[in-house]
Amino acid sequence: MDVTPQMIDDVAELARLSFTDEEKQAYVVEFGKILGLVETLNELDADQTDSYGFVSGLPSNMSTPLREDAVTCEDMRERTLENAPQKEDSCFVVPKIMADSE
Repeated sequence: MDVTPQMIDDVAELARLSFTDEEKQAYVVEFGKILGLVETLNELDADQTDSYGFVSGLPSNMSTPLREDAVTCEDMRERTLENAPQKEDSCFVVPKIMADSE
């Protein structure tokens, strides 16, 4: 897939970023390299994954280690809300991003 400056503009708009023309050209090159690497994954034979003997990073003859289901930390609500720019009734207040539908 060829990356175009328009694609960079579209992604930048979604991320609410702005780039200079020089930065856009640099990202065109870098994103092109990244997508080229991702496209090489299509060359892998995914049907043969079981023959490698690994599932979830563990050899297939090992079970997933489990831990005891226990509470490991106290209620962190107040500590978490200490850094909130806005809070109300023990909840974060965030800006509205969608209009009400009528």
